[in-house]
Parts: sequence; structure tokens; C-alpha cells
Amino acid sequence: MIETLKKFCAAADGSRINLHPWSKGEYSYATNGHIIARVPRLADVPERDGALSTDYLFPYADPPAWFALSDIELAKVKTVDCSECDGDGEVRHEECPDCDGHPCPDCDGTGKVTPMQPVAVGNSHYQLAYLLILKALPNCKIGPNVNPMYQAPFTFDGGDGLLMPMKPFGEWSKV
Repeated sequence: MIETLKKFCAAADGSRINLHPWSKGEYSYATNGHIIARVPRLADVPERDGALSTDYLFPYADPPAWFALSDIELAKVKTVDCSECDGDGEVRHEECPDCDGHPCPDCDGTGKVTPMQPVAVGNSHYQLAYLLILKALPNCKIGPNVNPMYQAPFTFDGGDGLLMPMKPFGEWSKV
């Protein structure tokens, strides 16, 4: 189960890899800031001083409807060349004559990035990469909130959590 929690410690773009699962009370948790999952407390996941308090997140209100992710057709995540390094994986600074370049911070030196890909579920939109993580969980269901910009609870065999929504592409420029 610890491997399941670790899936929730990195963002869709692979960043925030320094986050680790933690335990508090009866549960063990993992998050990347966009998605949080909890499972019954795991003996090998310690409590950490200063860890995120989840008291205001759980328990959550039941959503108006649950959607089984196994019933939702999801595309594969697509990657594109990183615009910061033009797909080279390295960034060079012209003002530094001795600089041979360093790994690009936007793509972690891979030359590829994953653009945001919103997917509609109910009345909300979610990042495709996170829905694919959830879909891999046994019997996972998601329940979009009445307000499309509120977090949605999800459940799976062995745990539950919350997923932050995102604005669909056409609304990104709106304030």
C-alpha cells in the first residue's frame, strides 16, 4: 500500500518529488498539493512534525453523484518539446561565458513536458494525468462537487482522497 501512496507524491509534471507519505491518527496520507489520498494507517509510514493537517479536509460531504473511472474513456498523456530549452534538456545563459549549460528546471533535463490536459467529469474538469493515476486504483470512483471549482472526493478499494479541479482551456484567461 505504501507504493500506492507514493503515486500521489509527485505532480503531473514530475515535480515535488521531495514530498513523502506521512501518518496522523488512524490514517496514512500522501499529497502533491493537487491531490491527496489516505489509507488506513500503515505501520511503516511514520508521523512527521509539521505535516499537513487534514482535519479540515476529512470527512468530506457526499457528492451529488459518483462516477466510476473504469467507465470513463481517458486518452494517453501526451508530451511535447519543452519551450524553455527547445527540447534540448539544457539551458544555457548567454551572460555566463563559462556556462556549458545545466539541466532545464522546467523539464528536469528530459527535453519533454506534459501540457495541462483537462478532462470533464460531471460538471468539473480534472488534469488527465491525475485521473489516470486514479483510474489505476481498484474500483475508483470520483464525485465532482456541486461547485465545479471545489475539490472532488474519490474512493477506491482501500482508501479515499480529494482531487482539485482545474478550469477548462477556454476559461484560463478569465479571472
